[in-house]
Amino acid sequence: MIVLLPIAVALVTAVNALTSGGSQPTTPAPSQTRTPSPSPTATPTSSPTPRRSASGFPDASNTGVPAGTSLSAYTGGTTITAANAVIDGKTLSGGLLVAAPGVVIRNSKINGTVHVEDGTGNSLVLEDVEIDCGGANTAVGEANVTVRRANIHNCENGFDMNQNFDVRDSYIHGLALGGHEDGMQFAYGHYENGQIVSAARNLTIVHNTIFGTSDDGGFGTSAIISNKSGDRDVLIQDNLMAGGAYTIYCEGATGINYRVLDNHFTTRFKESIGYFGVSTNCDDETQSGNVIHETGQPIHLG
Repeated sequence: MIVLLPIAVALVTAVNALTSGGSQPTTPAPSQTRTPSPSPTATPTSSPTPRRSASGFPDASNTGVPAGTSLSAYTGGTTITAANAVIDGKTLSGGLLVAAPGVVIRNSKINGTVHVEDGTGNSLVLEDVEIDCGGANTAVGEANVTVRRANIHNCENGFDMNQNFDVRDSYIHGLALGGHEDGMQFAYGHYENGQIVSAARNLTIVHNTIFGTSDDGGFGTSAIISNKSGDRDVLIQDNLMAGGAYTIYCEGATGINYRVLDNHFTTRFKESIGYFGVSTNCDDETQSGNVIHETGQPIHLG
């Protein structure tokens, strides 16, 4: 993950000295990237009638398992090896490994995590699911994943993203504090043609609610965090975000086709949005239409 600038490190250290418990942000620390070849991201296989929220953004009312869905236990084991498998209306437990292309999990509750290894050609669609990590770990990683209307909570990280992610209409919240907590973190590298290449790529993050906080308002590291390895083809658009030391950490260097557009940043946890502010390293990225959610005031992301 990205390393904070020296002044930011000093600020985090100062806050940690003055606060206790889960209410202070943590300094971003490097995360392991189990990355080595780009594969196409799977696409959603169904388009149900949208569930509406009074806020206009995803929350518990319009994400996760639809009300009235009857769930039964999944008995297929924690490694999914059947190509194009569809898992519907199940409760799944443990750390799931998707080891096949075209897997779909929908209308289901996952008590644990789900993982697609980069460089394998395997892929996953998650639709109308709830993921509860049990107070640690990363909910979803690491490549070739499409997500619609997920409710992700009680995880240290919502996502670890190497390449080929499309996440929309989802609710990432209630981070489990105590480590390096991010709603979404971009990896240091990805596989191309069998080789590890630096940076994350091909990430689409549209119309989600992403809070870098615990459910009781304690601040984690970020809602979205990038790094300095040259992320490319990134779209962060029309999301509602808050929390973290800074709510969004953009590419440390100038990203390639890295766009931050039309997002709403809310003061619901703190007037400064993030513990120290709304953003860092974003000044040189393509940006427009970003506003304070409560007032509609335009903001420039620094």
